[in-house]
This record gives sequence, C-alpha cells and structure tokens, in this order.
Amino acid sequence: MQAHAANSTTMHYCWISGIKLLPHIRGSLPFLETVVVSIANPS
Repeated sequence: MQAHAANSTTMHYCWISGIKLLPHIRGSLPFLETVVVSIANPS
C-alpha cells in the first residue's frame, strides 16, 4: 500500500512536470517523432 502511495505521488509529480514542459515538448515533437520511428523501424 505504501509503495502504491509513493507511485501515485511520482505520477502526480510527472504530470506536473509534463504540463510545465509541454511547450518545450511540442517544440521538439518532430525530433521525438524521428527518434521513435528510428527505434520502431531499425534499419
């Protein structure tokens, strides 16, 4: 139960960080897409 509480706290923190970083994430979206595609389709 304690581990679950810590996990939900971590999730909450990640959500806050994600919301704060959202403009930066949107800016680097093409780069992230390239990375994901290269991982998904190794040449």
